[in-house]
Amino acid sequence: MQALAALEPAPEPEAPSPAPVTHRDPMQTFTQLARAVRMTAALEARLSQPVQDQQALAWRAEALQARRRRKAHVFAIARQIVETDGHEINRRQNLDALDASFDTEHEEDDEADFGNLPIGVLVARICRDLGIRPNWAPWAATDWAHEEARAQAHGSPFTGPHAPPLRRRSQARAGGPAP
Repeated sequence: MQALAALEPAPEPEAPSPAPVTHRDPMQTFTQLARAVRMTAALEARLSQPVQDQQALAWRAEALQARRRRKAHVFAIARQIVETDGHEINRRQNLDALDASFDTEHEEDDEADFGNLPIGVLVARICRDLGIRPNWAPWAATDWAHEEARAQAHGSPFTGPHAPPLRRRSQARAGGPAP
């Protein structure tokens, strides 16, 4: 019996009766439809907002990491310059001062500079604060020196009448610091 019942088609459910047609005011219908569209658009905008916020946070984090890498690069260059300074006592004091300035967290104050200013300008500023007059010639073969000279970056040690002559990278291997 169960097998026969399974073979028989199930009775179709009754279709709901159509709603009675009413004549509504076309302006009221249009107003309701327009409101529904506006609410749908507002809801879509609200739902997409967290994704935009996450993207903005990710972009800010990437920019912050790039500035921190650049800051570390600038301080590594400044450290190499300080280490080649001729006076042992000054060298130790300057290294301590450099390390202290790198370790301090003044992110709001200097992070914008490390994101915008040329490397040579930043290194020159650090050296000036430490009272060091660096020899820029060993750095004349670095990519950043070539870029600053090409762009004529204002304040760069590789622009102006006292700029050292730029060298090719092959000459840098023969002598000079690693960039």
